[in-house]
Order: sequence, then structure tokens, then C-alpha cells
Amino acid sequence: QHSLGCEQDLVKAEPMLRKAEAALDTLNKSNLTELKSFKSPPADVQHVLKCVVLLLSNGTSRDRTWNAATKLMSRIDTFLANLKALDKETISEACIAQVKPFLQNASFNGDAIMAKSFAAAGLCEWVINVVEYHRVYWIVQPKRDMLAAAKQTLDDANAGLTRSRQHVGRL
Repeated sequence: QHSLGCEQDLVKAEPMLRKAEAALDTLNKSNLTELKSFKSPPADVQHVLKCVVLLLSNGTSRDRTWNAATKLMSRIDTFLANLKALDKETISEACIAQVKPFLQNASFNGDAIMAKSFAAAGLCEWVINVVEYHRVYWIVQPKRDMLAAAKQTLDDANAGLTRSRQHVGRL
């Protein structure tokens, strides 16, 4: 029963990972170079990049300014690699708590950001899906742990039963 629920939750999480990866696939040197060249981008674009800085630093970066974001993007290949390599399962709750207020803004979505920056729209969709994946993952993980513990208990009980049967068979 737990296994089925866990698998169903994992099935829900997988599309979020695919959407996050697809959002990154829209990014390239050209549109990221354009994005980092903005001197004073619209507030919505800055909010997206603050979230990116937060997620990449796991909430530890004190500098979440536009300058910090452009420094992260200074080597675009490295920036993209860091986005793709982010360990979504280890993002802290403190980091997610810092990102969530931005996600509650009605204009924090790829379609709204697209009018301001194509690259920022892709990053926005990445942020949204990483946070949603994190939420579902932390619903699934305790179920996985309970399932593993239950399987271990069953294995231990079966091993004990086998030993008991062997002992009775020798009597």
C-alpha cells in the first residue's frame, strides 16, 4: 500500500523535473548574454534572478542583487552547468522559504516574464518547477523511508521464521 502511494507521488514529481530541464533547454549563450547585459532590468526579471541566486547558493548568499546575478552569469557555460547540476533533493527548507514569496506574485510566471526577457522566462519556469519538485519530493521521501523500514522489518521477520522452521525441522 505504501509502495503504491510512494510511486504515485514520484510519478507526480517526474513531470516537474522534465519541465525544469525543458526550461533550461530554452537558454543559450545568446539569450543569457542579452539578459546579463541589462543595466537595470524590470523588477520581475530581478526577482527571477534573486530566486536563481538563492537556489544555487541554497539560500546562503547574502548578495542577491542584480550584480550578484550577473556575476553568476559571467561564464554562461558554467552558469548553465550549475543550473543543470543543482541537487534538488538537498535544497534546504530555509532556502525554499526565501523563494516562496516571489512565487506568490501573479507576475512570477514564464508567460508574464517572456515579454521582458526570454532568458528570464526560462529561468522563471525553472525556479517554479524546482520548488514544486522539492515540495513533492519531501512528501515522497518520508514514504520511501517508511517503505524501506517496513521492508526491512518484513525481511527480518521472514528470516526469523525461516530459522524457526529450520529449528523445528531438526527436532
